[in-house]
Amino acid sequence: MGRMQILACQYDIAWEDKPENFRRIDHLLRHVAICPGSLIVLPEMFSTGFSFNLKAVAEEPDRAAEKYLAQLASDTESCVIGGVVTHDLSGKGLNQALAMGPDGKALSRFTKLHPFSPVGEHHHFHRGHGPEVFSWQGWRIATFVCYDLRFPEAFRLAAKQDVQLMICIANFPAKRDHHWRSLLVARAIENQCYMLGVNRVGSDPNASYCGSTLLVDPLGHIVKDAGKEPGVINIDLDQDNLCEYRKAFPVLRDRWMI
Repeated sequence: MGRMQILACQYDIAWEDKPENFRRIDHLLRHVAICPGSLIVLPEMFSTGFSFNLKAVAEEPDRAAEKYLAQLASDTESCVIGGVVTHDLSGKGLNQALAMGPDGKALSRFTKLHPFSPVGEHHHFHRGHGPEVFSWQGWRIATFVCYDLRFPEAFRLAAKQDVQLMICIANFPAKRDHHWRSLLVARAIENQCYMLGVNRVGSDPNASYCGSTLLVDPLGHIVKDAGKEPGVINIDLDQDNLCEYRKAFPVLRDRWMI
């Protein structure tokens, strides 16, 4: 079965400054050995921070963030996932996780299912319609965005599509770090999959962030933890271990609702 290198990038996102964030990511990755076929993952709204200022964060007309993801994917011969914002036909935003292949084409464009209503995200962004699953290097992968992590039914719907790796990109605040870590572990255990949470550090005008970018294995063990400083966690995933565990302890076959 397949092995895959994952590079999860955790950094302080410059507020509403796309060119500066592109430079910060390039700086993080410049000394990292990236194998062709890798998976590079950036946080939610990776180029702007979690802002409702659609004039500053949305992609139209230049699609600068999407072009950056495509170029990074091409340069590294990898799949790159990052959070972007687009508009729907009503003019509201869509908070998305975009997976870009090395040929410059989107492998998946997932729209956040649960806008964060406690701070009014639902007034500015429309929700998505369901999980999106795509394949990369023989892995079945589903992406989610931040607040989605609190709603296990969405992850279960993805699990029904034989997903092996679930990824949640986020701007998850430091004051709820314990929730972030606990929920990532729970999603991994209940869906018998690898769970990768990619968060940011630093602060913006509204919140402070503690990082805690994590890779959790299907048994709920934290395999990698980026801590609270900018950096890249480099992970080599082995699909054989996952398949052997699911075969030995086939919990998912006993589900009876979702």
